[in-house]
Order: sequence, then C-alpha cells, then structure tokens
Amino acid sequence: VKFPNDVWIGSKKVCGTLIDTGISGNDCHQSVGIGINVNEDFEVSGHSMTEARSLMNFLKAKVSREAVLANVCNILE
Repeated sequence: VKFPNDVWIGSKKVCGTLIDTGISGNDCHQSVGIGINVNEDFEVSGHSMTEARSLMNFLKAKVSREAVLANVCNILE
C-alpha cells in the first residue's frame, strides 16, 4: 500500500481506497470505498492516468468482476 490509500503493483496503481467524513447538524457519518481497476485496458485506452493499470493488464486476460468482488468480500468478512 502506497501512502496514503493506493495499492500498486510495481510502479502501476491498480486499486485505491477512499474514506470520506461528513457532518450534517449533529450527525456525523463516514463512508469507506474501494476502487479496483479490473478490466480497463489502460495500455490502449489513451487514459490520462499513465501510472494506472488494471488486473487485466497484468494477467493478460479478462478478469471476472464477480470473482474479484467475492474474494474482496471474503477477505473483509
């Protein structure tokens, strides 16, 4: 994990987390999110994030988003 909230494979970002806090009147809430680059082909899409890559770019094959989600949920359980 690279400070403060990114996951890198070598020099390429594949995942990031977001933590957001909000206050409304007397109520405070926090949201936590995870973003995983699964099948975006950053190498040919002309995307502006040249340091980003997806799992597909590293594995050289399409990745099941459902399998990624299931694995993340199992790890968080």
